Amino acid sequence: MSVQFRAAKKTSYSGLNTSSFTITKPVGTLDGDLMILYWSAQNTVVPNTLSGWTLLRSDSYDTAAETNSVYYKVASGEGATWAWTTPSGTRAAVTVVSLFNENASPIDAQGFQGNAASTTITGPTLTIAEAGEVILWFGGYGASTAARVVTQPAGYTVADALATADNSTVFAGHLAAYLLNPSTGSTGAINGSMTHGDPNYAFAISIKALPANAYQLLLASM
Repeated sequence: MSVQFRAAKKTSYSGLNTSSFTITKPVGTLDGDLMILYWSAQNTVVPNTLSGWTLLRSDSYDTAAETNSVYYKVASGEGATWAWTTPSGTRAAVTVVSLFNENASPIDAQGFQGNAASTTITGPTLTIAEAGEVILWFGGYGASTAARVVTQPAGYTVADALATADNSTVFAGHLAAYLLNPSTGSTGAINGSMTHGDPNYAFAISIKALPANAYQLLLASM
């Protein structure tokens, strides 16, 4: 059975250099949902891992002009927001995506790619193990001289609007998108695009298909 997209919420900290961030949980998230949090900061700052969350990876690109960190957590009785902190001040853009999940180990494959200045956001290639998975894609830019428009890969659905981390001279942001039930095997490079040739990056992650009995569980949770 295919993984079900539940909700997404972006939080932008533009023009604010801070070490304290209030991140909003996507409306409609239910206990048991898998939450993927994508964090892009304008420098090498990696957030302090909040209790209950697991750091999946952190990647820097463009001579460490921006660092991207990925966390995940199974929803369990949280409030509407979380208070995240960082070791030092930064500007950050954050998106949380919630998915219906019944897998104890939900992550199948993942990959990150940083790119030199281009209007193409060249993404990683994933190998999809089984039918019914979902791919989440996060693509964006940093150290730009103006805000940009990011377009998701062909066939993907935008999860939420562009999350930004701008000031008066440096602009950064990322877009979240997803693809339900991709074909098994190699995806090829999962590429998006943007309106100007800036250094950019893409991260993609595939979430395993739901177990056979999840249809009844999904109906019960809706």
